[in-house]
Amino acid sequence: MPAFSTNPKRRRDNTRSKFKVMGNHDEFLSRIKKTLYYGKLPMTERFSLPVSELASELFSEVKNGHSLDYLHLDEAATLSRNACVSPCSLVLALLYLERLKTCNPEYLRTVASSELFLVSMMVASKFLNDDGEEDEVFNDEWAASAGISVKDINQIEREFLQAIDWEVFVSEQAFWKQLCKVETNVALQEGKRRGWFSYTDLDQLLETVDLAALAQVVVV
Repeated sequence: MPAFSTNPKRRRDNTRSKFKVMGNHDEFLSRIKKTLYYGKLPMTERFSLPVSELASELFSEVKNGHSLDYLHLDEAATLSRNACVSPCSLVLALLYLERLKTCNPEYLRTVASSELFLVSMMVASKFLNDDGEEDEVFNDEWAASAGISVKDINQIEREFLQAIDWEVFVSEQAFWKQLCKVETNVALQEGKRRGWFSYTDLDQLLETVDLAALAQVVVV
């Protein structure tokens, strides 16, 4: 099981990194600043706290009924910061998670939550970033961020790709649909925590959640 390192992944310059995204980049940035509770975007890619909390919850859920293993919040936050992981990668990783639930549930029962989070983030980031140019993501950098050997991370990656049958392509339509689900979950999570919903929360929720169910969330 990875013991995520406190050392950030090496970067080749000190400029603000771009949040990688499928589709319109400016539209995405404007959207997530509100819906994913970023406020001011960080200098390097990482999850906001609500997104880290959601990732911890969703990657722990797959072990329910099978193991007491779960993904700690600090593990999710640390890896996203050290490996400069964008929320786009989480969107893809959650789609991979859904595929695995269908095609290989046995893999999900046996893999550690922290390893599953690490490798799905890495594969998703490669899908978004690996273009053969200077900012290419290397396994040794991910290994350093996770505090494990390159040999181990290569093995974890091979097992993941075999489990998902190398089906890592994600269409733009699937990406935006999954992003909407993430935004809805974050809005519900934050509104329930506060006891009230912001305008941005409501704007998101009214498109996807039944009003009666929404009122019940606030009352509870």
